[in-house]
Amino acid sequence: MICRRCIGMRLATKKDIINAIEYYAPQKYALSKDNPGTQIGELIGNVSNCIVALDATEEVVDKAVEINAELIISHHPVFMEPLKNLTNKYIGNVAKKAIKNDITIYTSHTNLDVAPHIGVNHALIDTLSLDFKKLSNLLNTYKQDFYKIVVYVPKEYLESLKEIIFSSGGGRIGEYSDCSFSTLGNGTFKPLPGTNPFIGEIEKRDNLDEYRLETIVNSENLDKVIENILKEHPYEEPAYDVYQLEQPYHQVGLGLIGELTAPINCDELLDIVENKLDTRINFSGEKKSYINKIAVCGGSGGKLINQAVASGADAFITGDIKYHEALDAYGRGLIVIDAGHRETELPVINKLVSYLDNYYKNQETNFIAYYNQEKILTGRESNI
Repeated sequence: MICRRCIGMRLATKKDIINAIEYYAPQKYALSKDNPGTQIGELIGNVSNCIVALDATEEVVDKAVEINAELIISHHPVFMEPLKNLTNKYIGNVAKKAIKNDITIYTSHTNLDVAPHIGVNHALIDTLSLDFKKLSNLLNTYKQDFYKIVVYVPKEYLESLKEIIFSSGGGRIGEYSDCSFSTLGNGTFKPLPGTNPFIGEIEKRDNLDEYRLETIVNSENLDKVIENILKEHPYEEPAYDVYQLEQPYHQVGLGLIGELTAPINCDELLDIVENKLDTRINFSGEKKSYINKIAVCGGSGGKLINQAVASGADAFITGDIKYHEALDAYGRGLIVIDAGHRETELPVINKLVSYLDNYYKNQETNFIAYYNQEKILTGRESNI
């Protein structure tokens, strides 16, 4: 069915939007038992309205139908366990309504938890407005392998070969692209019978001024970079070397920890968490007058208490803390602030919407942050 109001509009496609999210939160970052990705529908077609929510509940699907949204981005999966049946109960109704109205539901779960820049924990840090000297992961969960590739090339082909490497995915270090180093040197070679040299004569050793061009490339792009170097290099037999690197150029993980630019006391921190997240908190631990190092983990972070203690955290902000986890932290001198699973993850909704709005600022797709109104684990109102 063609949307008449979309004719002539410059709209992002479903696939483009998912690619924008997976630039920072690819599915390979997800933990082993997770189920990220397309839950319902297909990544085909344009998007006039896209809802971003924590959960793709029936309420959210109803809202999508109401505003003619073609895509729902949810943080939590619709289907976490293998599906045995689909009935007219809750999940069945979600699927039925989404399919009937051609709405695609896509999930970015633990891959978004660990994602840099747009992820759950970076969004939580931004919302709390705490100033850190530097942030690092509490628990590394994914490390990208990198290689240094070195190739020798005559001066007149140096820049064109750089472009080939960069366009094939090489030369990326963190948030910097087109990274390389080159130095001038002198090489020797002697073409043997049966060769077809670009320069030089058969059976005669020659000297040639060449540039040593080196850059780095991740494991996913290594084969493509080498293939394109060999295809575009002027030499019949290009000389190149590949070295596997040990340093962790790119790691992602659960939780974040950092040292504040200026220490605060415990009551100040508790007030910040309650006010910025607009929630009532629970906490355990002896109130300290000097809190310098803080760890955070949006959602459920009880299993990271060991990492928080080992990293020297004075306080740990998270959700879903169990009694015995709090008791363990208390005995080890760690203040634990339980601000709620939902409340510590909600900031990522605005973070994603802001990112997508900016990414598609020259297009007319609308991105809508939607905060589910279902009452999940809420306290009852007092009659006093």
